[in-house]
Amino acid sequence: PGTGSMSAGVRWIAAVALTSGVFIGTGLVHVVPLAQDAGIAPEAAASVLSLMTVAGIVGRLSFGRIGDAIGGVRAYLISLLLATALIGWFPHLAGLTAFYALAVPYGFSYAATMTCMMVCVREMTPPQRRALDTAIVSLFGWAGLGLGGWQAGATYDLTGSYTPAFTIAVAAGALSVALLAGLWRAAARHPRVATA
Repeated sequence: PGTGSMSAGVRWIAAVALTSGVFIGTGLVHVVPLAQDAGIAPEAAASVLSLMTVAGIVGRLSFGRIGDAIGGVRAYLISLLLATALIGWFPHLAGLTAFYALAVPYGFSYAATMTCMMVCVREMTPPQRRALDTAIVSLFGWAGLGLGGWQAGATYDLTGSYTPAFTIAVAAGALSVALLAGLWRAAARHPRVATA
């Protein structure tokens, strides 16, 4: 594409960043109060988030290399599938050990999605547009994070339970997977879709 136009692929990635941000924001903002609701002390509940973010460091580094090896869209799809499959289990956990056990793979996979998002932008943009497109996709991602945190709080206030809020997060993750799978299929049939 020319320096003045965003590729169709980047527009798709921005949409995925928005929807995936909803489920990521839900987990990041509400895992600590959710753990407290399950009877875990505040300090121990906060350690669940700490463990999640430490696992996220490993996920970011690992999927950066995976994205380089198999392509950004494929790596992004794998990480989204894993994170979406995991997040819905949080409201059903009881005990700190169970929260820790889920925090590690979820933290690994949700953080990986953020790295893969940037790999996709790099693959789909010319150098002259890369900084702007990265900023635009990041803006959509951060908007999704804010929306996810808000929706989970609002849903909890309405229902008194985190189960509906995390169900919405799963639905947002499934929508992200569907959007990205659509991009993957379209690019497989017409390779210029991602960059045109």
